[in-house]
Amino acid sequence: MSGFISGETASGKTTGLNTIITFIRPSAKIITMEDTAEVQVPHENWVRELTRDTGSVESSVTMFDLLKAALRQRPNYMIVGEIRGAGGNVVFQAMQSASWDTSILIWRGSASKLELVPIGEFI
Repeated sequence: MSGFISGETASGKTTGLNTIITFIRPSAKIITMEDTAEVQVPHENWVRELTRDTGSVESSVTMFDLLKAALRQRPNYMIVGEIRGAGGNVVFQAMQSASWDTSILIWRGSASKLELVPIGEFI
């Protein structure tokens, strides 16, 4: 399932995210991708990836580079920190990289109910 946490400056977005992360099962593989290290994950199987702007295209590490590296590691959860500018595209690309077991929330109008189902059942 994918989602966004948004709000004004100093409104508690990172604090809220850090709180939500504590509810992820301890055995899950989690990868965070950030410009600045702010997200804190209290899990053993956590990988923190950070962008790096060296002023040179060849040696810089972009959010897209981090996304490609994260997908190769097959995480249960990918968490992207603050998003600015074109970095938003990276988030949508990450959201589209779902497995058949990834849960999605759908509205079944005929049954008038909201359900959480694996994407493989829906497609």
